[in-house]
Amino acid sequence: MKSFRLIKPRRRAQRWRWERLAVCLLLGMLISVEVPKIGNFSQPVMAAVIPQVAEASLEQQGVDHYEAGAYRQAATAWEQAADRYRIEGDWLDLARTLSNLSLAQQQLGQWTTATTAIEEAVSVLKTHDSRRGQPALWAQVLNSEGKLRFGLGQMSEAITAWEAAVEAYKTAEKDDHARQSQMNLALALKAAGYYQWSQEQMAEVVEALRSQSDSRLTASALQQWGDTLRLVGHLDAAEAVLAESLALSQSLQADAEMAAALLSWGNTKRSSGDLEAAQDFYQRAIAIDRAPSETHILAQLALLNLQVLQQQWAAAHTSWPSVARDLQQLPSNHQSLYHRINLAISLIHLKQGHRNASLSWRSIAELLAETASQAGTLGDRLGQSYALGYLGSVYEQTQQPATAQTLTEQALALAQEMNAGEAAYLWQWQMGRLLKQQSQEADAIAAYGESIQTLQSLRSDLATVKADVQFSFRENVEPVYREFVDLLLRSAPALEPTPAKLAQARDVIESLQLAELDNYFQEACLQGQSVSIDQLEAKSAVLYPIILADRLELILSLPKGQFRHYSRPISAPELEALIQQFRQNLVILSRRSYFEPAQRLYDLLVRPVIADLRTNDIETLVFVLDGSLKSIPMAALHDGQQFLVEEFAVALSPGLQLISPQPLNQQPLNILTAGLTEGRQGFSPLSYVEDEIAQIRSILPKGSSLVDASFTKPAFRSQVENAWFPVIHIATHGQFSSNLANTFLLAWDDVIQVDELSQLLQDNISSPQQAIELLVLSACQTAAGDQRAALGLAGFAIKAGARSTLASLWSVNDATTSELMSKFYQELVKPQATRANALRAAQVSFLANPATRHPLYWAAFVMLGSWL
Repeated sequence: MKSFRLIKPRRRAQRWRWERLAVCLLLGMLISVEVPKIGNFSQPVMAAVIPQVAEASLEQQGVDHYEAGAYRQAATAWEQAADRYRIEGDWLDLARTLSNLSLAQQQLGQWTTATTAIEEAVSVLKTHDSRRGQPALWAQVLNSEGKLRFGLGQMSEAITAWEAAVEAYKTAEKDDHARQSQMNLALALKAAGYYQWSQEQMAEVVEALRSQSDSRLTASALQQWGDTLRLVGHLDAAEAVLAESLALSQSLQADAEMAAALLSWGNTKRSSGDLEAAQDFYQRAIAIDRAPSETHILAQLALLNLQVLQQQWAAAHTSWPSVARDLQQLPSNHQSLYHRINLAISLIHLKQGHRNASLSWRSIAELLAETASQAGTLGDRLGQSYALGYLGSVYEQTQQPATAQTLTEQALALAQEMNAGEAAYLWQWQMGRLLKQQSQEADAIAAYGESIQTLQSLRSDLATVKADVQFSFRENVEPVYREFVDLLLRSAPALEPTPAKLAQARDVIESLQLAELDNYFQEACLQGQSVSIDQLEAKSAVLYPIILADRLELILSLPKGQFRHYSRPISAPELEALIQQFRQNLVILSRRSYFEPAQRLYDLLVRPVIADLRTNDIETLVFVLDGSLKSIPMAALHDGQQFLVEEFAVALSPGLQLISPQPLNQQPLNILTAGLTEGRQGFSPLSYVEDEIAQIRSILPKGSSLVDASFTKPAFRSQVENAWFPVIHIATHGQFSSNLANTFLLAWDDVIQVDELSQLLQDNISSPQQAIELLVLSACQTAAGDQRAALGLAGFAIKAGARSTLASLWSVNDATTSELMSKFYQELVKPQATRANALRAAQVSFLANPATRHPLYWAAFVMLGSWL
């Protein structure tokens, strides 16, 4: 078993942040809640031999009461037994009894006495069994301690306890007990955000259990393994494992295990975007496990969250009262505390979205006030911060800003005392909204700025935790940036934002681009740096279109530090519909209806700035695009007389913080070409690829070529390891998707994922002088119906480490592609050529031919990164 020794002083702050961040994401707006239950091996265990009959009878009474759910009577019996063992000096029986007593007190929510009991049990064992001659007893006590720490939200301590319990059970040769403690260990690892490690633990457990007869334990282990596979992004593998768990549970007629498998499968369907299937799985889980168990509550909360998300108001109003009733029957502990907060969050959204007399703001406030009190009793300051903060949100909704501000300040103070940035940014954001409501603009700007700074300090943690994180990002992170920009740019009539505010708004939107890519990659691997347009050549301008709820903002950054600002009234849904209309019409050759949306988008995006561009003799217009604007080609915007590309070279950038433009090194370019002409893995043949590569080789003869069977992953790796290629041209099927796992290139033997390409290319760059000048992906497309698929294009461009990436937004006729690529390289090798101008010349050459003037043929190709 892999060892997880997490108690290291230099890592302590980061470890605590992980624990709190896991809780933060569990509390994300309308995301599935997953605080898992502890396995049966946290039940009290009796020793094999009990010499004292009276005490043994008391112990057995305690066990009988516990198993019947009479926890108070169980605690009383064990307290009496413990007193007698202390008097008689029967230390090992005392340790066992104290361990069981702690379990009963945990069920009663008596966390202080439960902690005292388990600490005494550990102390007794250290004193009277220091050489660990009783490993099974040590294991029982450590297992109970793990449950205690898990219930208190102390995940690092729970991990340490359960890891030690696993080793103790193995020493005692109690393999089944060891595996269940290992499953508990995996639960704690998952709750702390260590998803990959949790998955490894569960894989080890499942492998061992599969060699034995089928059992409920095997079914439970498979379910938990499926959960962790989902959290590390392996959705297909997760579904396969959960199907196995469900089938085994059904064969054993094990209702609790069936319900858990269905709940996990629903969460997996939700992660893949199949919300209808997710609802069906949640409903099946609820129907099977009718008692108010942990699984039942989790399934109810998940279903309610989805109903609110999908604006199924009637269904949500039917669902929530039963969730509230069932929550009242759960013991007061860490898990039930956060279930209540999640219920409150869903109810806040439900009340905001749909007015109904059966749900009042008062009832939501009472739930949160009660939860805040419960958190105080439990000593859970983070839970108290969340309860008070969301209570402040209720007062915000009911237009009581003074009370809302007081509650928010209390929540923020608690979060900051704990250095819990993942909670603090929420309340700084809320404070900004409240101050804005009260027209305290300067203080509101300061509060939003603090929220953004806190988010940036959490970059690595927010990126790495994967629990439905993309949805959480859109709901809980992205709006902070947009609202801040809205505040900075929303001026009084006839007044313009100051240059300082324009610069700050530009920096905020660049930071959003960086945060969005962190979220996409699930790691904070990108290092931003400040690059000003006046540090670049004088013929380029950078345009930032920013989509806000009620308007489109434009910030134009010109050479010499000049800024221009324009605003156009159009709602975000109206703009989204226009973008989709343009995108859909562009790819149908028989339609000319792309002209109208092309002109409307030109009027919104370019016409306001055109005079500034012409006055400053701008030749290249660089777009840092926002939202779904990334999915359309700016070159195809039309002013009524000509396409934008006919006046300017056009390039895209994920932000100047991410890509510092560098001129093309004009030395003879060594090129690696690779491609497929034959159909592979269900993809159609690309018959013109051989022609395309041949034409490129005639222009750039230096280098190597891999075609069809020679284009394998090992062969590609060998080429990039043994030579430096400033230009890499890959002509093969590929897809860009908002899902990192669905973004790939096709080789002869397999697909190449983004991370694999990054590792292949960047590991062999020994100095900046050996950077890849240009990566060309000539036969790719963005995933159909995926409004955020262009993230995959930016992802490939940045992860590959290339200064520039030329790629296609949709699949283009391969004969046309071959011709355009040939023209592009002819232009690229000309003296003083820039990448953007080479692409412009190739595209304009198509416009000169009536047969290829339709944007379908040429507009798909975009230059992302350095345009020089």
